[in-house]
Amino acid sequence: GVRRHQTVRHCRSRRESIVTILRWMMMLFCISISLRAFFVVLYKIYLGGSIDGWDIAMLIIGALAAWVALMGFKNLRRQRLGRSSSE
Repeated sequence: GVRRHQTVRHCRSRRESIVTILRWMMMLFCISISLRAFFVVLYKIYLGGSIDGWDIAMLIIGALAAWVALMGFKNLRRQRLGRSSSE
């Protein structure tokens, strides 16, 4: 009976790790979107081009993506701290 309980716990931890990996992937994706948006707009400004509505939209999306990534990072840190203190 003990062995079966262990495997159930192992499966749960594996699922948690998959969720964590997906979160990291989402965060990296958001960071890449925000960096790309900022670099494209800054490069346009550097070249002396005019900023249109699309650039502003890209900046807003980039800022939102960066914020989402930051929130996800905070949640991951809090989760890790909580898990380490509970053990």
